[in-house]
Amino acid sequence: MKKFALIFLFWTAFLPLIAQVNYLTVQGYVTDSANGSPVPNHAVTIQVDSSAGFFYYNIVYTWSSGFYIDTIFVNSGTIPTSNVFVSTQDCNQNTLTAILPFGPGNQTLTHDFQICNTPSPCNADYSWQNLGNLAVQFTDLSTGGPFTWFWQFGDQGTSNLQNPMHTFAVPGVYATVLTISDSSASCSDSELKYVYVGDSTGGCTAMYQAVPDTGNPLNIYFYDQSTGNNIVSWLWDFGDGNSTWITFPANPNVTHTYVTEGTYTVCLTIRNNDSTCYNVYCDTLFVGNGSGECHAQFTWYADSLNTLQTVQFIDLSTGGATTWWWDFGDSTSSSLQNPVHTFPQAGTYYVCLTIHNQSWTCQDTWCANVTTGGNSGCISYFTFTRNSLSVSFTGHVVSGLPASYTWSFGDGTGGSGQNATHTYGSQGMYFVSLTTVTDSTNCTYTSGQTIQVGDTSQFNQIYGQAFEFNFPLSSGIALIFSVDTLNTFPYNDISIIDSMGIFSFPYVPQGNFVIWVIPTDSSNYLPTYFGDVITWQQAAIISLGTPNNPYNIHLVQGTNAPTGSGGINGHINTGGLKGGLSDKIRMILMNEQGAPLEFRNVKSSGDFDFSTLGFGVYFLRAELPGCISDLVRVEIGSEKPIVNVVMTYSGNHLLGINEQASLITGLVIFPNPVKNMLNLKISSKENGTVQISVCDLTGTEAISKLNTLIKGINTVRINTATLQAGIFILRITGADGTNVIQKVVKVQ
Repeated sequence: MKKFALIFLFWTAFLPLIAQVNYLTVQGYVTDSANGSPVPNHAVTIQVDSSAGFFYYNIVYTWSSGFYIDTIFVNSGTIPTSNVFVSTQDCNQNTLTAILPFGPGNQTLTHDFQICNTPSPCNADYSWQNLGNLAVQFTDLSTGGPFTWFWQFGDQGTSNLQNPMHTFAVPGVYATVLTISDSSASCSDSELKYVYVGDSTGGCTAMYQAVPDTGNPLNIYFYDQSTGNNIVSWLWDFGDGNSTWITFPANPNVTHTYVTEGTYTVCLTIRNNDSTCYNVYCDTLFVGNGSGECHAQFTWYADSLNTLQTVQFIDLSTGGATTWWWDFGDSTSSSLQNPVHTFPQAGTYYVCLTIHNQSWTCQDTWCANVTTGGNSGCISYFTFTRNSLSVSFTGHVVSGLPASYTWSFGDGTGGSGQNATHTYGSQGMYFVSLTTVTDSTNCTYTSGQTIQVGDTSQFNQIYGQAFEFNFPLSSGIALIFSVDTLNTFPYNDISIIDSMGIFSFPYVPQGNFVIWVIPTDSSNYLPTYFGDVITWQQAAIISLGTPNNPYNIHLVQGTNAPTGSGGINGHINTGGLKGGLSDKIRMILMNEQGAPLEFRNVKSSGDFDFSTLGFGVYFLRAELPGCISDLVRVEIGSEKPIVNVVMTYSGNHLLGINEQASLITGLVIFPNPVKNMLNLKISSKENGTVQISVCDLTGTEAISKLNTLIKGINTVRINTATLQAGIFILRITGADGTNVIQKVVKVQ
């Protein structure tokens, strides 16, 4: 998911008031090298490093004519002497960079790019698997054929087979190259990979820490934190097509500068001096302004029932804020991320939000006037959809009364009417406001929110209403989770449900999500997903794209458990669970027939408790989106009226203490969503054979392969290029009862 630094939108209005402001203009054309035609809507990155006395980073997109332009304001008496770095990528993901010097009198910088605009029709790729006894099976995964194949195994051995098996003489790391050519030799490509041959059970574990440069967020410091004796080789794969191989006695810590911000899968592979031990660790890393800078921003809306002075505030800050401080302008404050605040009386208040990141190396404050009170029929809000730089807005008055609508689009222009469409001149962040005046009461109300325009990883506004039977839920929270939140770069957000059951997520990126509503009233309704089900595997997936609001949820009603002198208490060991998710687990209690009865919140410590239960048989299920949970059978009787249950989080699985899977102890899949190649890192506690299958949601098997696992870390690659876009189920099964399931999202 791309993130961009907030651009201060009011420069134009204040420029006449600011003295000695200089600026640079960077411009040029991007054209097709084959025919000279313009390349529209193409990203161009513009950067100035700190050697100029300031840091600047932005991404602009070419117009329909292929023209790009950016203005860099320099708030100093004179223009310094330094360089602007301008870069873009061609059709084969090669980065082209121009270094443009600037200084006093040299402030208009021009560079044209000629790039290929049609990707190469063939692409070399392959996977490999250790068979034992130094034998390795290679599998061709190339596209664009038919081909001839030429393998160079890195030990002077070669092959012309499509899928050769090669036996190496000694353990080690081998640079293996596959070269493909089509029948006319008009298309050829090569792929280099490092193949690790030998036993990976020697006790070494790869691990690293990534730290962004506070002066340049594209510059990342990687620190090796691996364990094991006699490690002599470190291979860093930075996820952007670049890698570095370091050998002892050189320092394994490295620094890598990315060309563009974005999300990258970074892998570190280590081995010891005789190659009898090696290990791979991969993690998802966000690179860009969000990792080194923070920008405060928020929006707000009045509670749709308690409308006089109660306001829901929504944090929209970027940059990894971990601390929030709200000053509501009425001598009160809050440290919550998304507080609900009741003002003492109707009026206009100057509300400020101050944020810090975890290391307190970044701070930012943003303030806005918030008007509260008035007739409940006044309250209005708006929704929007985007198509590149064009945004369509729709205004809504909560009461449904006729009203006039006046828009301010945040770029110095405005409009009128309940439905308005506006085309922005460039991508960026814009604060849009809507002012409504109801016809019958002549009551004025203004609402506002920040929108992002022109970003290919666009954000969406998601909203809906929660019901208990046909009545709005009066108290609760709504959460939105990205699919496979626990194993990929996660996205989750929380919305406080107001007294009319309304929830809203104003800043959701592209992707696939589930929405989960958890009641906090005293009713016997259960946490329920969109689709009106209580398990995430059955939840209706929201695919963005274009939202299909509203996403209304009718909570599933539980049957009150029989009362008595029995009880169930327990604990979930959540040490492996990513931070911030432990207290989102809900423990569901079911009767012997599987009908849901009640639920309890699992505390951040992992503890839960059901008291005053009647004797009988019950089942427990720990519910957390993206996490597979075993059913735990519990029997309460006179001999054992209080039962203690312990569960453990492992991989993405919540397991009963005596029900641990016997073979697989960990599974990491990446990337997810996936395009052409899915990587599995499987931790096995012993040698064994498993069946790996990929099925669609109807249960139809699309991919199936038998795989031999060795004790330790196993790397398996699955070619998903032939799958249609959609949701799939990855299942790994074994004869010993191993059964691991994960969702996989396939994109084009």
